[in-house]
Amino acid sequence: MVVVDRPKRWCRVLRFPSIIPDNLQGGTCTIGNFDGLHLGHKTLFKRMRDSSSGGPKVVVSFYPHPASVISNAGTVPLLTALREKVALLSHEGIDLLYLVHFTRDLAQLSAHQFIDQVLLAKLHINHLVVGEDAAVGKAREGDINFLTEELPKKGVQLTVIPHLKVEGIRPSSRRIRSLLGDGKISEANELLGRFYTVVGRVIHGAGRGKKIGIPTANLALPMRMIPSHGVYAAILSVEGAFYPAVTNVGTRPTFNGVGVSVETHVMNLDGTPADLELYGKRVVLRFLSKVRDERKFSGAPELVQQIRNDSAEALAVATPLLPKGKNG
Repeated sequence: MVVVDRPKRWCRVLRFPSIIPDNLQGGTCTIGNFDGLHLGHKTLFKRMRDSSSGGPKVVVSFYPHPASVISNAGTVPLLTALREKVALLSHEGIDLLYLVHFTRDLAQLSAHQFIDQVLLAKLHINHLVVGEDAAVGKAREGDINFLTEELPKKGVQLTVIPHLKVEGIRPSSRRIRSLLGDGKISEANELLGRFYTVVGRVIHGAGRGKKIGIPTANLALPMRMIPSHGVYAAILSVEGAFYPAVTNVGTRPTFNGVGVSVETHVMNLDGTPADLELYGKRVVLRFLSKVRDERKFSGAPELVQQIRNDSAEALAVATPLLPKGKNG
């Protein structure tokens, strides 16, 4: 597993009902929320790249997460923010991400209406690639049987990809959220095919880390899926440089903290604290593996010793994974 760097070529992003340029019409398309862009999704993208239909490769995706609109589950914490999604799709050779605002009105469109208004009137697709559980339209009426029967009538080729399984487990965004919620980073990473990544800005914290000689960067991560409380080996990147890091997710019980925070101690390759001015900067944090559960210590001296132990373990995990020539 490697660290995903910036793509050399970015895909275009447009929002429905924008007019699509001619060079992005008439291609191969797939549909879905694609939160996480896991290994199952990658099988769809590979089939799109291998398509003999030619033309651009287009992903139709939705915002916000449909479950947040059509169920009472509340806001679904995202595995992948838009900026990350665009970068990952660009790595997969996608030419256009077409974002459709998912509303209750949109949820009422029939399968025929969705195909005609989005896929044909706007994108003029000639090939649709989907997983075997795909469906479009109100109440998912446009299932695989419907698509198999109706798309050829509209001049659209259909390819259905069987479910991928990783060691007997089918990757899904729901399963990955569950694994992250249980702190099972390594298992989640296996289904993602990459390290779980969050992007956020560094904000001011209480400053306790600096006072005890272990400065930390506090990340603001609104609406993101955060792993369960614990300490994790990580890689932090900022402005093109990559650093080994140890990250604490939790409530800082030793100091009777309130609210969940994500605090990262960033290191040089020799294990010393990296002298970085990060306040206000956008950083990328990749979770590699779990070091231990969060727990309360008797005081600062015991906590400092434990963080040093955690840092040494995280350093050993992260250093071999740093992109060569890009570490700080």
